[in-house]
Amino acid sequence: MTPNLALQASVAPPALAVLVSRNRHALVAGLTFLERAAQRTLDVAALDAWFQRHLVGTGWMAWPGQVSERVVGGMALDPGSATPELAARCEAIVQEARALVVITLRGFIAVESDDRFLSAAIFRDRVQPDARGMMAGWVPRPRVEDPLSEIVLSLFAADILGNRETYDRALGVCRICGRVAFDPTGLERPRCSAHG
Repeated sequence: MTPNLALQASVAPPALAVLVSRNRHALVAGLTFLERAAQRTLDVAALDAWFQRHLVGTGWMAWPGQVSERVVGGMALDPGSATPELAARCEAIVQEARALVVITLRGFIAVESDDRFLSAAIFRDRVQPDARGMMAGWVPRPRVEDPLSEIVLSLFAADILGNRETYDRALGVCRICGRVAFDPTGLERPRCSAHG
């Protein structure tokens, strides 16, 4: 492998299959949301499917029936009643949630790290300790009435609490596009490979 290809391989975001095999399901769910939101592919049906697969299917929360963000408001999570107004509202909620999550994660990796969202997640029971067998970790426990951004942040909080050193060493949030990636070299912390 050439040095350039080795560098590209080392800074690539973690493959979702690898994360799943390592039981990093909360991280997979959080990254999936952020990537799909950035690609603008989370319409009402896709958002409902994301909830079903990553939160309801794992037993981490009941189906919410609606989603909201404080600034935007709320909407029914009903793929069967898709209208242009509902599509626009969904896009606004998803983009607001993504922006809030990216801002929070950016603060987490700042020189003076702001990790208050971890304490808030624990205090509000949005994450809970989970000890199964020899492994001890955290699981997300968002509530159906939580804003979408807090639901997504509960996923990252659960994974961070079980893998803090990985985040301290390798988490990067691009200042330009807000892409969240993991880079073991630490080179992509302020910018992703697309904006290097």
